[in-house]
Amino acid sequence: MDLTYDLLLSAELTPHRYGAEYAAYEDGARDFFKLLHRLEKIPCFDLGWCFKDIALWAQEEAYIQESKSVSDAAGWADEEGSVSTIDNGTKTLGSEKVYYGFDYSWGATGTRLNGQIKRPHPHYGLQLDHLITLVDAVTRWQRPQHLAFGPGGYLVHHHPLDRARLGIRWIGWLPFAIAPAELPEAEIVRPMNGGTLIVTLSRLWQVGERHPDYSAEAIRRAQNVELRLNALGLLPTAPDIMRGDWGQ
Repeated sequence: MDLTYDLLLSAELTPHRYGAEYAAYEDGARDFFKLLHRLEKIPCFDLGWCFKDIALWAQEEAYIQESKSVSDAAGWADEEGSVSTIDNGTKTLGSEKVYYGFDYSWGATGTRLNGQIKRPHPHYGLQLDHLITLVDAVTRWQRPQHLAFGPGGYLVHHHPLDRARLGIRWIGWLPFAIAPAELPEAEIVRPMNGGTLIVTLSRLWQVGERHPDYSAEAIRRAQNVELRLNALGLLPTAPDIMRGDWGQ
């Protein structure tokens, strides 16, 4: 059985410009590669990286040029850039399945990192410790204004706040010092890289009722955590993020 998951990472970063009018695409790509070097040390992200069958590290220059070509073709080369990757399971496992991927984009509309985990790692599965290490790696690479990780379907169907207000879903990082006593609804609240890691529940959960990891309890807990965070004034709106100084 090919069990898939809906797990999305969204990190809203401080707006950043690579060169005049975002022209230094290679600088942005290599900045992203610094993160990938960190991530591949985490067991569940050890399958390598590729883009359009071009393997990163072995074909780094070709990777950058092809990524730039695709980014420029979007028609906004003077206003933004983006670089993306998926796992290289084709080479490391002989599998055509995609396990995970990441995308880094910058420009006039903001700077952000998006990630997706679609399947458990074939050897390590999906372990909370590995996912916490993912958040640690991202927040060491760049200090986000806001970071959320968890089921994308939760945002669509269960988000308890106005859609303009950003929540954390399952695992979040906020650029504030938060004491566990301030957030009793969350299972894990602890300092991390100048902010606070928050885990609503210490086990994996999904929002699709037919999924074996579906949990109505987990959904309710995530909602209660987000409601508390909003009451504390710790969740930004989209305009807050666009301003670029949230949490500073």
